[in-house]
Amino acid sequence: MKKANTEKRIEIEMIAERIKLLFAFCAELIPHKEMLEKVSYGASERSSLALGMAPIFGAMGQDWEAVHFQKKLEEKRARALYELINVLDETEKERIEFSAKQERRKAGALQIANILGI
Repeated sequence: MKKANTEKRIEIEMIAERIKLLFAFCAELIPHKEMLEKVSYGASERSSLALGMAPIFGAMGQDWEAVHFQKKLEEKRARALYELINVLDETEKERIEFSAKQERRKAGALQIANILGI
């Protein structure tokens, strides 16, 4: 039982490290957020285009449904990546704002303590 708990804890720690690495990598993409948004919209357009070209794919002997499915997957993944980067950007801005607020609060408390001679 103890060994199982240790293995589970190790697995959880490994997953946590992977998530930390993922977020660190994604944070490097924040400056490219606008480009990622354009990519996600482009993927959406390609998905719609693939559906509109279904008769042509069929006439050429291709499976239009498979092409459309692949383009839909690309669209969802591109959108998910953009949303992740967007949330990381927003939360980083919130963290910076909160830290600044905490610093102002500390400075105010120190100023009051100096005024009161504490």
